[in-house]
Amino acid sequence: MLAVVLSAYMYFLEGSCWVFSGIAFTQGRKGQRREKRGSKEKKRRGVEEGMATSLENVVWAPVMQVFPNYLDIHAQLRGLDNFGFRLLEEQLQMVLQDVFVAVERSPTNPAQGQKPKFPYAMAWPIRITPAVTEGDGTLSQGAVLAITDMFTSFHAMLALLPSHPGHVSVSMQCNRMQTIREKDAIIVVTRIDKIGNRLIFTTAEFLRSMSPAVAMLDFAEKGIDAAIRCHSLCSNVKHVKAVLTPIIETPT
Repeated sequence: MLAVVLSAYMYFLEGSCWVFSGIAFTQGRKGQRREKRGSKEKKRRGVEEGMATSLENVVWAPVMQVFPNYLDIHAQLRGLDNFGFRLLEEQLQMVLQDVFVAVERSPTNPAQGQKPKFPYAMAWPIRITPAVTEGDGTLSQGAVLAITDMFTSFHAMLALLPSHPGHVSVSMQCNRMQTIREKDAIIVVTRIDKIGNRLIFTTAEFLRSMSPAVAMLDFAEKGIDAAIRCHSLCSNVKHVKAVLTPIIETPT
């Protein structure tokens, strides 16, 4: 008669049912087992596809097509950190025209009226070169975190337009599933999970092509969505950033 299901902790559902009859209890337990099996199957499929379930139905578009002012961000940062841009363009072979974005209505604006574009997720195709690997040809966890910080910084700046507040890292948590090696074709997918006045919660997933020799060909011919679907998940990074408020001068 009465069933109370408490669910949604991390990746699978757990529940406990309080019932007043044996029949209701049995049916509740059967339903719970079905939910667990379904949740585990969804988790398994997500890992195999190398993408979060929240990215299954998004529409990707070139970032320059959706946000032409993204060039302003690049110009601004290039003047501040030329080394970082050399790292991205020369040592990770990132091409601005190959960066894609998935948009949705801004979470900080009301639903009525025109819906402003919000860069929910971004995809950054890169190639791992010897310049960024360790002596054994592998990408270290420190390098994964550094790359994450750069891409999530770009992503956060785009999300905060037209304002240009500064931001700093609060915490980073990295889970590594597979080793990333020299010559790997990687797509880094960054996602803004939650954004507020002070904190931005982001996720970065490092996806490696399951067919390295044709990774860039697949990307060019099939589009970013297909390219992401044929990749496997190597690393997952949770990155929290704090938005800095402007300095307020007080009279002396």
